[in-house]
Amino acid sequence: MAELTIREQVQRRLEGMKAVRKPYEADWEEINRLAMPSRGEFLGSANSRKNNSRRANTTSKDSHPRRASRTLGYGMQSGLSNSTTPWFDIGTVDPDEAEYQENKEWLAVVKMRIYRLFADIGIYDIFKLNYLELGNYGTASGALLENSDYGAAAHAFTAGEY
Repeated sequence: MAELTIREQVQRRLEGMKAVRKPYEADWEEINRLAMPSRGEFLGSANSRKNNSRRANTTSKDSHPRRASRTLGYGMQSGLSNSTTPWFDIGTVDPDEAEYQENKEWLAVVKMRIYRLFADIGIYDIFKLNYLELGNYGTASGALLENSDYGAAAHAFTAGEY
């Protein structure tokens, strides 16, 4: 049997991933319709951004699903990665090294720079979107990429987009 080309291997993997995702798509589209009309990218569906450049939730007069979604997402962000309180720490591989005053000062400076970078690139907005996606679709994805102008750039993907 001839070996598959890279394109054929990638195509098989893509088809396999689509097959795994398929059972969830109907539920995701319903959640999308009720709770997150501006998110979700389901190719071939009526809710696709390619079919509607600006979507609004006109199918439901009940705002409870959207409010519940926001409460869950914002609660997750508040508890896990609040921009107003420290939510992570950095250290050394060797705990004894972290006890030296010079190392403590260096770690504090690095930690402050990371928090500043996160604020500057809007990572907290990406977290907010990902927590909303995680609470509604059960999955979330984003990318933090190096950027020569800003140090980094962040992007949140939506369900069905990845």
